[in-house]
Formats: sequence, C-alpha cells, structure tokens
Amino acid sequence: MSLLGLAVASTGCSMVGWKYDYGGRHYTMTKENSDYHAKAIRDVRTRYGDPQAQTDIANLKGACELFQKYAAEAPDPGSFTPARELLDADVRSTCARWHQQEHRDQQATDEKNRRDEVVQVREARSRQREEESRQRDTERREQYRRVITQRIERESKVLEACEANAPARANRRRHEEIARSNPAAALQKQCAPQRGTKTVKSECRDANGFTRTCSKSVPGEVIGYACPKSMDTEVVQIGLHQLGLLDTPPYPEDDSIQPGDETCEKTQASVKKAREMLEESAGTTTGALQ
Repeated sequence: MSLLGLAVASTGCSMVGWKYDYGGRHYTMTKENSDYHAKAIRDVRTRYGDPQAQTDIANLKGACELFQKYAAEAPDPGSFTPARELLDADVRSTCARWHQQEHRDQQATDEKNRRDEVVQVREARSRQREEESRQRDTERREQYRRVITQRIERESKVLEACEANAPARANRRRHEEIARSNPAAALQKQCAPQRGTKTVKSECRDANGFTRTCSKSVPGEVIGYACPKSMDTEVVQIGLHQLGLLDTPPYPEDDSIQPGDETCEKTQASVKKAREMLEESAGTTTGALQ
C-alpha cells in the first residue's frame, strides 16, 4: 500500500487527497479514510487471518461481521473514494466466502453423514445376516440333535428287544454251531442204530411138510439211535434231524427269533455312533447322519 498526498480544491475549501493502493487498484482518499480502511484490514487479519486465504467458517464469519462493523462506522469521505465503498466490497467478498465455505462444509458434513449412514446400514445388514446365520445354525443344530435323539430312542427299543431275546439268540448260535460240526456222523459213529420191523411174504412149510405162502417180520430201516447218556441232547436231536429221522425240526423257535444277531449288532453300533455324534454336535453346527 502506498500513500501520496495530493492538493485538491473543493467548494472553496482546500482538501488533501491521498493515493491509496488496494486490491491491485489505485484510489484517492482522505488520509482519515485511507488510515481507517488500513486499520480495518489490519484488525481483521490480526483477529481472523487473511479472509482471502481463510477456510475456517468461524474466522470467515468473524471477519465478515467485523468488516460490516467497520463499514457502518466509516468516516466522512469528503469528495474522494470513501472507505465505506472499499469496506462494502470487503464485506461482500468476505461474507460470500463465508457462506460458500459454510455451504461446502455443510455439503461435506452431509456427504460424511450419508457415508456414515451407508456404513451404518451396511454394518446393520451385516449384523442382521450374522444373527440370521447364527439363528439358522442354531436351528440346524437343534434339528440335527432332534434327529439323532429320535434315532437313538428308536434304535434303543430294538436293543431292548435284543437284550430280551439274547438267551434265545445264544441258543440258536449254539444250534447252528452244532449243525456245522456234522452231528449226524457223530450219531452213526457213537450210537447204536434202532431199526423198525417190516412184514414180508415168504414161503413156509406147515406141519404136514407142505409149502405155502406166509408173512413174517424182518428188520426194517433205521428209525433212531440209542446214544450214550453222556452225549449232548442237542447234538442228538440235530443229528437225527440231519439224518431225516425227525418229522419236524427239533428247535423250530430258532427260525422265528427277531431281531436277529446281525440286526442287533448293527443297531448296537449305530446307537454308539449316534451318541458320539450327539456329543460332538454340542460344539458343531451340523453333522452327517450315518
């Protein structure tokens, strides 16, 4: 800023004009006006910084209001450029920057709020999906445990039947083992055969010495065996059956035993596996029924 005194005549009075440079332009002002404007500029910059370089809303607002105060209290300009004119321009420029910055800050705040809202919505949806996933996992786990529990209950009833007929199944296994040991051969070797009798026609002589047809009894087919008392009764009975000497099987109940050994063994293994799966399911989501 440079000042240059000029002699000016106005309505019979002599006034001095000063050259005043501001904002790249040259003005002629009274010294009071130029000093007043320079003071206003210094005061604004001291308090709020250079308004043209300022971006803080509070500082721009303060600078705007302070310029307005100085403009309102500007001294009489005489016949030269008034300080109020420059201050009004400063007010317009600074207040415009204030409102523009306020608008930009509001836009930035709105954009940040929008992004925050998007993030919040995304996080809320993510939490909802996680909660729904946990709920589905819980439902699957509960359903899985119900299926296993029902399976254990169902198969446990089979095991109860297996336990009830265990003696009968043991007898059947023993009978099957005896049958595989060829008891028929043991009977033929260790026991005396018992034969029946049959009537056959023959020729006989009577008391007079004449020959005539008659009937007589002769040994027939083997109908049984007389075995030592020490011999196992079951061996004897199964051996007789193998030899075809019994009209019916000696132990018909063997054929009607249910459930059988294979079913009982499979069921026992299945229940054991199911109980293991039930224990494991306490810490897992799902499992494979086997």
